[in-house]
Amino acid sequence: MGSSSQSDGRSRGRGNVKSCLRTLEVLEYFMTAGVPARTIEISEALGIPIQEQQRRNRLMQRRLQRYNVTRWASDFLAALAKVSSIAPPKRRASYGSRAND
Repeated sequence: MGSSSQSDGRSRGRGNVKSCLRTLEVLEYFMTAGVPARTIEISEALGIPIQEQQRRNRLMQRRLQRYNVTRWASDFLAALAKVSSIAPPKRRASYGSRAND
């Protein structure tokens, strides 16, 4: 049981490292390009195969269908209400309360 969970953790760690390295590659691309780029140009520069580009694009399109602006706004307002309800109330300055002191 212990070695199985350890190997799972190690493989996830490698995936995280790979994601970090890929992120650095993207940032480096933008720094060297110095101009806005289209997704296809970035993918080609990073050597991402067409099939992988298409797979990622399909996933993104499905997510955009589910998570549209209406849902985003609803989630945002719900999170804002949650934060507002737990934030301590701000103290108001009472101006003029000691006018005769």
